[in-house]
Amino acid sequence: MNDRLAHLPNQARKPLGSGRGPRSNGLAEAGAQAANAAHALVGDNGEGGAKRALVGGADVMGAAKDQLAKAAGLLSGLAVELNDIGVPSIEPKYTKVAGINVISGVDIGSHKLLEGRPRR
Repeated sequence: MNDRLAHLPNQARKPLGSGRGPRSNGLAEAGAQAANAAHALVGDNGEGGAKRALVGGADVMGAAKDQLAKAAGLLSGLAVELNDIGVPSIEPKYTKVAGINVISGVDIGSHKLLEGRPRR
């Protein structure tokens, strides 16, 4: 077998995993990069890296959803309370005298604070 390898250059005769030559350096570097990528995705013990960030992000989104639901309930209660507030109103009463409208009195009433307001 050595006779067959004798005509090959030195670089081609080296095994890929020998740690010598440009091909083995490239493979070693690719392996190291793969290990770094795996570590970034799952961390040291399978609980870190991107996985932890995604789980943490999901937890934050769930908590935010719960807080928004509470805030919506509070705002709904506030709208009911505001709608119960009566606002006094004063309207003039008119009487026609010789074809002209003349104020003849005052009508005192009330309306709800949010009455006639557009709902969103």
